[in-house]
Amino acid sequence: MFRASLQQALRKPLLLRSNIINGQSSRKQSTDSGNTAKVVLTVGGVSAVTVGGTVLYAKYDDNFRSKLESSIPYSDRVLNSILGPKNESKPIETKQAIKTSTSPQVTDESLLKKKLERNMNTVNKNTSKEPSTSSPTPSDKASPSTSATTKTESSQARKEIETTKKNVELTASLRKEIEKLEKQLKETLTAQQAAISSINEYTQKLSDALELEESSDANIWREVVASNEKREKEVENAVKKFSDTRLQVEKIKSGIENAKREKDTAGSSALGVAEESLIRVLYQLDNSEKEMSKAQAKHEVMEKYRDLFNKSREELENEIKAVIPNAKHGKKLTDEEVNLMIAHAHKKIEQLYKQIAKLEATEKLRFEEALNLQKEEDNRIADTKIALELAKRRSELENDYQKKVNSVKEELEEELRQQMKRQLAAHHDHLRERLEVQRFDLERQFELVHEEKLLEEKSIYASELKASVAHLKHIESVLKSRQQLDTEERKARELWLICQILKDSLKSKRTQSDKQPISLQKDINAIRETVKTMESTTSLASTVLETIPEQVVQNGVYTEDDLIERFKTVDKVCKRVALIGDEGGSIFRFFLSYLQSVLIFDTNNTFEDELNGKKEIDTSKLDTFDILARIRYCLNERNLEMSLRYANQLSGEPRRVAKDWISNMRAHLELRQVADVLQAQAASLTIRAVK
Repeated sequence: MFRASLQQALRKPLLLRSNIINGQSSRKQSTDSGNTAKVVLTVGGVSAVTVGGTVLYAKYDDNFRSKLESSIPYSDRVLNSILGPKNESKPIETKQAIKTSTSPQVTDESLLKKKLERNMNTVNKNTSKEPSTSSPTPSDKASPSTSATTKTESSQARKEIETTKKNVELTASLRKEIEKLEKQLKETLTAQQAAISSINEYTQKLSDALELEESSDANIWREVVASNEKREKEVENAVKKFSDTRLQVEKIKSGIENAKREKDTAGSSALGVAEESLIRVLYQLDNSEKEMSKAQAKHEVMEKYRDLFNKSREELENEIKAVIPNAKHGKKLTDEEVNLMIAHAHKKIEQLYKQIAKLEATEKLRFEEALNLQKEEDNRIADTKIALELAKRRSELENDYQKKVNSVKEELEEELRQQMKRQLAAHHDHLRERLEVQRFDLERQFELVHEEKLLEEKSIYASELKASVAHLKHIESVLKSRQQLDTEERKARELWLICQILKDSLKSKRTQSDKQPISLQKDINAIRETVKTMESTTSLASTVLETIPEQVVQNGVYTEDDLIERFKTVDKVCKRVALIGDEGGSIFRFFLSYLQSVLIFDTNNTFEDELNGKKEIDTSKLDTFDILARIRYCLNERNLEMSLRYANQLSGEPRRVAKDWISNMRAHLELRQVADVLQAQAASLTIRAVK
């Protein structure tokens, strides 16, 4: 219908002009001229409306435009001049992207199911094996020496069984929820596909209904209404299924997050499988939602086209009423009314042709401008190629000229070289004769001088040989001393490096779960072994190493970060017993001290002037909270020495509470001081060796 209407619209001006001329000449000769005029008027109006609607619909639907251009000759030029060139790459790319993106989804689903079942089987096997291996035998029960170890093993086995049981329950629940989610996903995708097909069916039927003539609209419009009702139901069902699937996804996601927070189920492999399933489901839902949105967009375009079609029809009816206000439906028109209708249709068509001509002229100017730009670009490219070719030809000519010049130059040089050889040969013959005479004279003189010089050189050589032997002995002694210095320097570097490792170990931050001091016995033994091999540092280094308490070597020390973390607890306890003296106190005084610690808040005061010595302070006037604040500031600044000095000012019950921390801090600083002294000595040895 659209194709026939557009073909008729393109041929309509010539038919209308011939009909106008024939109608004016034969109007009075036939009684059927009125009916003919009505037909012409009706066809012209419907054609104008159809052409306008066709152009508007082709603007929104590229597929319809492609069919229209392929079926009607020269229609592509008219549409390009009115609507502009079309772009067909985007829909193809989206379709290809949809095909490529949805292709791996079918295989991923089966693989994820198999992986989940495999994890379930392994967990079930572990649960069946662990109770049998962890149960104690009668001999173990009978032996009292192994009862403690048996209890420990049984408690560990119970914990492992509980952890495995939780993992099995988690895997089973996740598997059940994922199967439910996959079932809902299939229903959702089926509902969305049904909704998409119903939307497309409704759009197609609406398009067919708009293409048909008014006389055959009754049945087709009933089908359109029924298809619209079906579309609404399918879309509502698809939206409901989509929301249910989304709720199921959120439910599984919250379950996975809760399982990750628990310690026993955080490392379960079922969580990864479930997350992969969620990602796949969300991917399929997004793709289906995109297809649904595309179908809805086409439906909206068709609805707009229907509105435009109805609007153009109403405008045509209004124009007819304006031209012939007394016209009634089913009544024959008079000749004057027919002439008015024909004139109006002719005027309308002329306006459309003027618009088309204007658009063609505009497009022609654009085409000419583009052609001129292309010509300029071609000329520029041609000029560039010509310039490149000229440069290439010029370089070839220059190379040929240079080759000829070089060949001529070589010929002249060769000729000059031959002449020089002849002159040089004659000169050599003359010199040879003169040299023969001088040689005899010089040989006699040389023999005399040679004997004299030989005696002198022998005496000089003997004296120089004695001096060289003495110098060589001195060099050997220097090299031996230098070798000893290099050995000491290498050992000093080893000592410095071991001390640096010890200091790094004292500074390293450890996990808060480990509250035991670190053992540095290996590092201290390595330092002692290194010091034993050093001759020049044995006395000082050995004396320094003897100052390390044996208790520190055996029990270890706390690191800097651990001491800072421990002080937080010491700080809280010291604040709670700040009012308790050396002699103790009553329960009421303990309560007052605790109440004071609750009511007094920490301040962020800085004590930089006190640490730098710019400000003097009487420590006897400081209370427990002031001392703790200064210790806390020093620890934040990593000044452990000052924090220990302030901690020694504590008295009473806070002093007793912080006693262990103070002793640990003192041991830490003593060990670090030993490392600093040994590093300083090693550095001095290295500097002396370099000098």
